[in-house]
Amino acid sequence: HPINKNLTLHVAPTFNGYPVNLNHGPLVVNYLQRSLNVIQVALAHHPRTFVIGITLRAPAGLSEMHDNAISRFVESLKAQITEDRKRAARTNQRVHQTGVRYLWAKERDTSQFHHYHVLLFLNADAYRALGNKQADDGNTAARIIKAWATALMLYPHQTRDAVHFSGQKLV
Repeated sequence: HPINKNLTLHVAPTFNGYPVNLNHGPLVVNYLQRSLNVIQVALAHHPRTFVIGITLRAPAGLSEMHDNAISRFVESLKAQITEDRKRAARTNQRVHQTGVRYLWAKERDTSQFHHYHVLLFLNADAYRALGNKQADDGNTAARIIKAWATALMLYPHQTRDAVHFSGQKLV
């Protein structure tokens, strides 16, 4: 890597037998390996894995975004999922637990703030759909929107349009 000698660039069309997208230039081997490790651990813990792709942006009117926004987002989402699984266990003997594994990348285009591309990996036996993206609570989409609001110290209705959900699928 021309800026950081600790990083190695990858220019081949595959990495460890998997195709990679080189449309935006070479990739960093260190990040590819870390990403592959997260995916492998997620699949080892939950062979049926629900993958959710999201982009988290700053909502209109935000004057400051803290550097730890993504950490705050993940911690809030984990706490909500833990509580949801506890609530489900109280009403159902056969509730499925889930870990929350994730990958993220920070990017900045012409906007004032960075935005984040996030992949979430959940047990598909516990969560298999986003639900209504306009709901205030009770589904996965609402939890994600609430987590982003918590990270930015806002209300969920203020961040609803700042959370974009990509296609999601069961792996």
